[in-house]
Amino acid sequence: MKNKSKQEFQTARKIYHYDEDEWERTYLSPRGDGFVVTQWERIEESKVSKAERLKFEKEMRMCKVLADIRLNGIKTDLKCVSKGPGNIVKYVKKALNQQGCEAVVMEIPSPDKDYFNALAEARRKQAGRIIFFVKDENIVKEVK
Repeated sequence: MKNKSKQEFQTARKIYHYDEDEWERTYLSPRGDGFVVTQWERIEESKVSKAERLKFEKEMRMCKVLADIRLNGIKTDLKCVSKGPGNIVKYVKKALNQQGCEAVVMEIPSPDKDYFNALAEARRKQAGRIIFFVKDENIVKEVK
């Protein structure tokens, strides 16, 4: 531990708060200040079918991008837009209203203006935090 920065040490302390019997310590970010833990139950669910495995892989990819964002204590839903922007408003509404989340994090496939317009429309129609990133860019932004 001597060579670790203070921030890396603090992160290591936080990750060990998760009981290994219930949580897998899945990922530590390259910067050393963020991590992902995964419930063993979710890992087992991912093995049921190909569709579940693909959904789990998408979740893991998104979580690794988000490992450096501090959303501690905020109920957040992850949404991946894999086709057009047409469902963005619906996804945001479902997360913030029906699922009771305070924030939604969306991965969009490209920086096309139609996606940004849909995010802006969702912002006008819904209260709550809307956070997004473009796939493979790993730059996270909040819709204000």
